[in-house]
Amino acid sequence: RGAGSVCMIVPFRDSCQGGSQSVVGERARHLAFFLPYMHHYLAERGGSANFILVNQTARGYFNKGVLFNMGADVAMEHGCTYLVFHDVDAIPLDTSTNSYEPTRKPTHLSSYVQGLEQADFVGGVLARSEIDFIRLNGYSNSFRGWGGEDKDMYYRISTVFGEVTRLPEASGGYKLMKHRRTLGERLHAIHHVNIGLSEVLPNEESVRKRYAIMSKDGYDLSLIHISEPTRLGM
Repeated sequence: RGAGSVCMIVPFRDSCQGGSQSVVGERARHLAFFLPYMHHYLAERGGSANFILVNQTARGYFNKGVLFNMGADVAMEHGCTYLVFHDVDAIPLDTSTNSYEPTRKPTHLSSYVQGLEQADFVGGVLARSEIDFIRLNGYSNSFRGWGGEDKDMYYRISTVFGEVTRLPEASGGYKLMKHRRTLGERLHAIHHVNIGLSEVLPNEESVRKRYAIMSKDGYDLSLIHISEPTRLGM
């Protein structure tokens, strides 16, 4: 679509290898619910967006930062100037007034989620302009497992912009679809917070080489990330 459009970047993996830790089907159910819900939600509020799905293969630790960077790289190549990084299990409440219109600063959209009221939480749904994404140097590629990349992003935004902008309760209400976390989601291969903004930009060759364009019904663009196996097989 044309320049100036909104792109929602959705990281996805439905299963991981690892014996009893394997979970198949939960994320697929989330994905099947997410897309029609979001289309209806946006249409009711006069909004629109391009949806980019970034799918990681089953082997290796889940790396949401890499998936976000890949999706942002392709989104910007296709003329998107406003990027919404959206977990597949995060659903805006039907009473919300949020239409996903561009904001002036990086903004935590899912600011009211029951049980996730941490001051340094910017996971779930986070939006920013293409220019601000580059200023923040994308997401860290170093965090594997669950959650570290979001906390790192909080410190990146705080370092560059001084504070994190959050939607008020009337528009920031979200619910999370239930799922059980695997061992690979709970562990971090690298557990640190990097506020030096030293990670590679999302168009770094080492990142670009690891994905291929694929097709997923209903999505404007889909990518697949061929992840590397790890010692634990997760």
